[in-house]
Amino acid sequence: MINASKVAYKNGNVIYWFILLFIPFGLFFYKYTGYEFYDEAALVTLLAYMLLTVKKYPKEALICGLLFVFYILYSLYLGLNIPKACFLDMLQQAKPYIAFYCTYTMAIIIKDKKYAKIRKYVIAFAIFLFVLMAQRFTTRMGQIPIIGHPTFGATCSFVLALLYLLFSKQTKKDKYIALLIMAIGLLSGRSKFYGDFILYVFLFFFLKKKLSFNLKYLVVGALVVGIVLIFTWEKFDYYFIAGMDDPNNIRALLTKNTPVIMNEYFPFGSGFATFGNVTSSDYFSPLYLSHGFEKVTAYGGLYAGNAFFLADTFLPNLAQYGYFGLIFFCAFWYKRWKEVKRINNATAYKTALFIMGILFAENLADTMYMSNRGMMLFILLGLILNPQAELNKFMHVGGNIKERTLAQEGAIEGDRENKEHTILNS
Repeated sequence: MINASKVAYKNGNVIYWFILLFIPFGLFFYKYTGYEFYDEAALVTLLAYMLLTVKKYPKEALICGLLFVFYILYSLYLGLNIPKACFLDMLQQAKPYIAFYCTYTMAIIIKDKKYAKIRKYVIAFAIFLFVLMAQRFTTRMGQIPIIGHPTFGATCSFVLALLYLLFSKQTKKDKYIALLIMAIGLLSGRSKFYGDFILYVFLFFFLKKKLSFNLKYLVVGALVVGIVLIFTWEKFDYYFIAGMDDPNNIRALLTKNTPVIMNEYFPFGSGFATFGNVTSSDYFSPLYLSHGFEKVTAYGGLYAGNAFFLADTFLPNLAQYGYFGLIFFCAFWYKRWKEVKRINNATAYKTALFIMGILFAENLADTMYMSNRGMMLFILLGLILNPQAELNKFMHVGGNIKERTLAQEGAIEGDRENKEHTILNS
């Protein structure tokens, strides 16, 4: 057990440095440096470390790995795109799950003094983000200096807010500091972020008990969704209602063709690098010209070498997996939901809900799910839902329960309703 405890602290140190390095290189300077493979390089390094140190893996992680092996073989068999494209897309598709299972699988303890360092580090970058966002907002520039697209700046704000809150003592003061960090994203002017901000405020300041499917929460949920739609209606209407027949509405065109392709390539889908992602556009998939995309005139028209705009939303990407893959996709998130419901710490519970909500809402009109921006969300979700998560103080109310060794943690899989926890009384 002593050796196991040392491993957990060592793993915690690795995650600590992963977070510190990812903030500047995986978020802030990701576009500015021109080196847009940092997230893949960092993730491969973390994966290699996990494979070398972990002796037993969750069964579902092994099943996930086998699914990707099956789909790369299936994609090569169909031959709708070249092998290089299929392998590159497989790596892109696997990113979020690798990120999740790395922190979900390892025993991790991050030392108390490093919590304080993470908070100071986050605040420094939050101030830096505010300066950049304010400059863009006041000058009405199209892009944010250094960071790039306003969407990237908005993402930085809620990633920093979640990091600060998780590694704080989770007091009221900490919640308001995190809210101020989150509010920086409002300067992006992105309608999607207004919805993110409303969800954040609802979860962290109005939700007092765990969500349940009763009349009260259904009404409250409907009201929250209604408020979000008020701020995002114009875009929502164009992408999913009024603009569905516009041949230049790329997102609508992708969405309409998703069930068509799933039925055409029943039950396993069209395979990697064929539809709804950056690889299928870089290595121009033949499915686009066979499913009405030749009518697109926006962005100079659709042709090989000019199809970047096809990687603009996540859900159509699921056409590559068909109904078979969709079942496993839903099973993955159903298990996450069941695990979230067992969380006793208020902040961890709300953070997990927020991450799941963001990954769903943002990817209606974005591909954050598989991007560098989404990777940190999967890292945090894996850390929160880790079966050994009680080793981390942010899983306890207040965040400052005295650290315990693995030997003292004994029966982590035992009674999760321990009286040391207070159920969502924040």
